[in-house]
Order: sequence, then C-alpha cells, then structure tokens
Amino acid sequence: MPAWRNCEASLSLVSEVNSRWPNRDKTSDGTIGDAAHASRTSDHNPSIVVAGTGVVRARDIDVDGIDAAWLAEHLRLLGAKRDRRLYPGGYVIFNERITTPDFSGWRRYTGTNPHTKHVHVSFTTNPAGFDDVGAWGISTAAPTIPALPEVSMPTVDDFWRAPVPDYYREDRRPMQAWDCMAWGTAHAANARDRATEAREEVRALREEVRAMRAELTGTNPLSAVQIDYAQLAAAMIAAIPRSAA
Repeated sequence: MPAWRNCEASLSLVSEVNSRWPNRDKTSDGTIGDAAHASRTSDHNPSIVVAGTGVVRARDIDVDGIDAAWLAEHLRLLGAKRDRRLYPGGYVIFNERITTPDFSGWRRYTGTNPHTKHVHVSFTTNPAGFDDVGAWGISTAAPTIPALPEVSMPTVDDFWRAPVPDYYREDRRPMQAWDCMAWGTAHAANARDRATEAREEVRALREEVRAMRAELTGTNPLSAVQIDYAQLAAAMIAAIPRSAA
C-alpha cells in the first residue's frame, strides 16, 4: 500500500473526543478503509495525495461511552457555519441519517451500513481545511439536552371521546371512553336490579320454608294425638280370639 496518513483535522477531532470521554469504547473506531472500502469510492481511502502521501479524510468514532447524538449534531452545526474542516465536501452519518450537503439539516441515509455503532465523519476535500488543527469545541463544551417539543394537552372532552382498545359497539365500531362509561353505568344498574330481585326471591323462599315447618310441627292433627300405649296393648290382646276349652 502506498504511504498514507490521516488528515490533521481527523487527529485533532479524535483527540478532543478522547479528552471528553476518556473511558469510551474504541472497538468501532476506524480511519483507513479495508479491502471492501478499497474496491469502491470512499473517503476512508487515501485518494487525495498531498506531498506524495495519500490522505484519509474519514474517521469513525465508536458510539459506546460517548453522547453520540450530541457529537453528530455538534459537527453538523459547525458545518452549517461553513467550518472549513467540513465544508465543502464533508458530511456526517449517524443512526441512519446523513447531513445535507450544506449541513443545514439531516436526511435519511439508505446505505447498507446504518451507522448505529459509530459516528462517521468525512472532512472537506480542501487540503487547507482537512489539515486545519483548530479546536473543535468538544472537550470544553457540555453536551446539551434538547428541548422537549411543544405538546398540546388533551381536554376532558378528548379523553371521553378517545377510542378504547378491545371494546366495541354492536356494530363493531370502537367504543369511546364516554360509551364505556355509559355502558358500565347501565350494566351496574342492571346488576343492582338483579340483586334486588334475587333478595326478594330468597325472602319468599324463606317464608315458604317457615310455613312448611309450622305446618309440620304446629297444625298437623297427628301431632295433637296423645297415645296411651298400655291401653292400646290391652285392646289388642282382648281382640285376639281365644281357643275353646
């Protein structure tokens, strides 16, 4: 392989990243391309020659142990300000997104590598820019927390009219919260009526049992008969025919 080197901007960038996150993982770091990169056009290849040496204008930075989203956005903002280390000809790729050519925003990246394990940085095609050793503002700047988006709060009416999963009307249309409230109220009233009816039925059965018990123990004529068993036995003996003497 011909002589090659990393551009100076790449070296200063990784130095600041290491300073800010000294314990970061570097497994997915990379500069010079492998055979697969060498077979196609890639900024990982030393395609621009300066003073007889090929220069690699790309760097991959492992996302583990750093605030990768902040880093990618920080670099985009620098590019949007026409930082000569990035603009023109440079770009940033991270998490299936790539910066627009003017760094004004992000667009979807459809390459085979989604770049979810590292942040890719391609530096400008201008030698004066990619060999600039100026500070990147990474080791001194604190990662910023993005502002939460404005969200309109739902009203009470929105809540009652919101569809409720797995509950449907008879016509199979999703029920709204208000429908469920009315449905629950109606069924609660029906259950209360059924409970009242059941109590009345139990009360009626109880009265029937009491009446039957009173009939068996108090009003049955047989219960009032007093039997003289000695007199009964004598009558039975007297009724037996005696044999002739």
